[in-house]
Amino acid sequence: MKSPEDREEEELDRLSATFHRQKAFRQGLLAGSAFLSDVGAQTPPIWGAGDEALWSAGEALMIVGPTGVGKTTLALQIAAARCGLLPDVFGYQVQPASQRVLYLACDRPSQIARAAKRLLGRFDPAVVDARLWFWPGRLPADIGRKPDALVDFVTSADVDTVFVDSLKDVAMNLTNDDVGRTVNDGFRLCLKEGIEVCAVHHEQKKGVAGDLNAAYGSAWLTAGAGSVIQLAGSPGARLVQLNHLKQPISIVGPLFLEHDKGAGVFVETWQR
Repeated sequence: MKSPEDREEEELDRLSATFHRQKAFRQGLLAGSAFLSDVGAQTPPIWGAGDEALWSAGEALMIVGPTGVGKTTLALQIAAARCGLLPDVFGYQVQPASQRVLYLACDRPSQIARAAKRLLGRFDPAVVDARLWFWPGRLPADIGRKPDALVDFVTSADVDTVFVDSLKDVAMNLTNDDVGRTVNDGFRLCLKEGIEVCAVHHEQKKGVAGDLNAAYGSAWLTAGAGSVIQLAGSPGARLVQLNHLKQPISIVGPLFLEHDKGAGVFVETWQR
């Protein structure tokens, strides 16, 4: 049985915890005009310009599409531009990162390495080493079970941008809504720490071009992204279509892209 002194101490601890929660809550409140100017103000796109933002700062980018259509090629191309190695991605400017970029090569690392070599082999290895790191294989933890697993891992690498290739290799049971929400929370924690996130994701077997529901798994995965891009085409095709399924501001495209497999990049084309 607890003594009166113990009960009194527990009550004081409870009141203290309540006070600190309320204080933290009030400090986080914003007046209406402050919210409009501080939070609602348009931030410069990471990828794009003006209203044509394909990737907005502080919001995750997701690249979805069927197997073999070039999702990794596009993600590597954006990563290279984010590292300052390329000025743009098929004409859309990419803002260089202030720190090193991390690419999680979880889905078939050897294939990602070959794709990266086609793209990055032309640059000085010392420059590539200074700006870009890779992690081959699965992560030490399932980010679908522990929301802070990704941010803990990424912050230890001292980077400000992470590319996840692909979601199925870092989180199990993606059709489960609880997992979808946890992955979403993990991305939010990264963004809160100033770490931009781009994730490669697969489609359902019968995914439809131009349909956000084509993405595999829980709807919470795409719901938490600020921008969702779909690559539509046949496996190994030279020409693919880019559909902007979810936009930070305005719809970009659709764009028709040609895969320059020798250079490891996509270029915009008017062919269909």
